[in-house]
Amino acid sequence: MLVQNVSFAVACASECNKLTARQDDFLEPYVFTKANRFVLDSRDDAPMAHIQPAYDNGLWKCVHCMNCISRCPKHLKPAQDISNMRKEATKAGLTNNKGVRHAVAFKEDLYKTGRLKEVSMSLKSDGVVDSAKQAFYALRLWKHSKINPFELVVPQKPVNGIDGVRRLMKAAEEVSK
Repeated sequence: MLVQNVSFAVACASECNKLTARQDDFLEPYVFTKANRFVLDSRDDAPMAHIQPAYDNGLWKCVHCMNCISRCPKHLKPAQDISNMRKEATKAGLTNNKGVRHAVAFKEDLYKTGRLKEVSMSLKSDGVVDSAKQAFYALRLWKHSKINPFELVVPQKPVNGIDGVRRLMKAAEEVSK
């Protein structure tokens, strides 16, 4: 798939929910597509020259709305390119990031019980100090039964079929290697 003409379309940028919310901490999706092209190119001997700037400019801030894919007139897939760049950044050791911590916590919860432990997700992703800043928000969520703070001390039981979930996760990891 050709990426040369991507900068002339930029429909992905006009439809991106992340850019609509805040533009100063995230590059347009087509920029990640262009960078990923070089990361995947076997002739490029310096993939970190493309991964590090992407990591530093919002790689983990994509909200997965998929508008970049559905709106691209050239049928490019920036969200997939962002996912690949994240994978490569993580492999390269770029893991000191809220987005990485969130993804790891998400994966650990699914593997352990087959469901998310929402109340601890912020603690694992943001840490204690930043989570404490969201206390009023957490109280509102608790009030509307969106979270249960007792999940912090009462272990969740695994879902029926947890062994199947674990097999699927292991198979997905093998395929992505």
